[in-house]
Amino acid sequence: MFLSCEKLSKNYWVGDQKVTALDQVDFFVEKGEYVAIVGESGSGKSTLLNLIGMIDTPTEGRIYRNRFYDEMSEIEKARFRNKELGYVFQSFFVEPSYSVFRNVEIPLLIQGIDKEIRKKKVEEALESVGLVHRANHKASDLSGGERQRVCIARAIVTGPSLLLADEPCGNLDSNNTKGVLDLFQKLNDEGTTILMVTHSEIDAQRAKRIVRLMDGRIL
Repeated sequence: MFLSCEKLSKNYWVGDQKVTALDQVDFFVEKGEYVAIVGESGSGKSTLLNLIGMIDTPTEGRIYRNRFYDEMSEIEKARFRNKELGYVFQSFFVEPSYSVFRNVEIPLLIQGIDKEIRKKKVEEALESVGLVHRANHKASDLSGGERQRVCIARAIVTGPSLLLADEPCGNLDSNNTKGVLDLFQKLNDEGTTILMVTHSEIDAQRAKRIVRLMDGRIL
């Protein structure tokens, strides 16, 4: 099994009231899959993605990817996030004052990768998203669709085993949405495992498998 979640629950407290975002969820992903997690706001889909992405920790249950998450030290988790996981979010988290190249290079700088290797990897990632010609432009000069493609390039530049996308087209128009989804399809065809959260049934149809959540449970 590439990734498995066992009896995952996540509870929050709002004052003295307990809110259950996830309720005993069993979930798996096979290597090379492209899975869409679909649900309305509050269904628990982003919570599940955040747990898998090590952005949050479960109240109960365990997640396994090569080893159980809860058996890793904080240093091991940081290394795992940097090398094995790629993140794409609805908001375009780019540094506007940096060049496109610099934005994509950041994960490799964190890893301490040699300069020439960094250059090659960044160029390859930008080639994948069709932005080599924009490498020296500031991120502030890009359109929304281009910024999202920069985020995707940054997410894949380390060669992650799993790409996590949380409403990646939520702030895009239909034309740019198609471009991002076409790119995800290309990456998946090349072997990247993708887990995408979306409320859009149309976007979800581009995935190979759809998982539906409601009230913190898989339907």
